[in-house]
Amino acid sequence: LKPPYCVIFPDSAESAKEWPTEHFATIAQHLLHHDGLSIYLCGHGNKQHLGEAICQRVQHERVINLMGETNLVEAFDVIGGSTFVLCNDSFVLHAANAMRRPVVCLTEGLYQGRY
Repeated sequence: LKPPYCVIFPDSAESAKEWPTEHFATIAQHLLHHDGLSIYLCGHGNKQHLGEAICQRVQHERVINLMGETNLVEAFDVIGGSTFVLCNDSFVLHAANAMRRPVVCLTEGLYQGRY
């Protein structure tokens, strides 16, 4: 993957923790105003429809859906090379933190102030 890029993980193990795809799409549209920034969508294969919904809404060649296309090690490589990460409350938050990548975690507020 060619930098600069950010990575969005729109899925979570618990569907109740998933931010609506239309909101992720809105953020992606705003991020595309940054010159040359690509946006990669990553996540579990059984949630591929989330990435497809975001891509359909944004319709831009710099938004690339990798959901279900990467294994765990490859996902860590994507995170490690990113400019920043946007995710739901999931393991991705902890992985990005461990790799010292800037991360924005969208949460329902149960753990406010904990991280």
